[in-house]
Amino acid sequence: MDESASIRWLHRRAGLGAVGSPAGDPAAALDALVAPELSDPDPWDGRALDPRNDGRREAIVAWILHLLTAQDTYRARRTLMLHGWLVSALDKVVQPALMVDQIRLLDSQGGGSYPALLRAITVDPAMLVYLDGRTSTGSSPNENYGRELMELFALGVDEYGEADVRAAATALTGWVVRFRIGDAQFVPSRHDPTPQTLVGVTGVDGVDSVVDALVGHPAHVPFVARRIRRMRGSDSA
Repeated sequence: MDESASIRWLHRRAGLGAVGSPAGDPAAALDALVAPELSDPDPWDGRALDPRNDGRREAIVAWILHLLTAQDTYRARRTLMLHGWLVSALDKVVQPALMVDQIRLLDSQGGGSYPALLRAITVDPAMLVYLDGRTSTGSSPNENYGRELMELFALGVDEYGEADVRAAATALTGWVVRFRIGDAQFVPSRHDPTPQTLVGVTGVDGVDSVVDALVGHPAHVPFVARRIRRMRGSDSA
């Protein structure tokens, strides 16, 4: 593969594509891709994003235009891929501001600690709406997020059982979304504090201990590595 082809491949795989037939050194192209001189503005800055007044369309169009014009294409691609992995969708979340804040979270934390990102996405308001965490209580735990967390975000299929799903669901109860403010809040009276056993780890009783149990599982690191390796872009719209 010649240098120009190598650079085009690099931009297809880790950026948003190269224009024309780029020349130069592939190593320098990699450095420029992951540490660009220019940063991009927030595409939603100053936008009302009112769901009653075309705010959903406005939010989507603003992101598409950002992807078309981004200077930091590696970061833009990384955020797009994370959105396809740690997925929520506007059709259920409804509030465009919540989805925008989730994408901002993926953008700001996507290059850091993955366990920290898992903690943050678990109590992200859009995720709490999308996978029903906001209605999950100690007396009636909802299993949707706990199952997705293990299967799609942390471990993969066949690395957990139904008892683990129930344990995760119970430990993650108590979170609500305050729609007027656009944030999440933990309500102790809605939480079941009974210590759970999750993937063999005892004493699990909240977000931090759920994430600690899963990222400490021997399947976690290989799963994350495989998932990143095979990502080509967003798996959802």
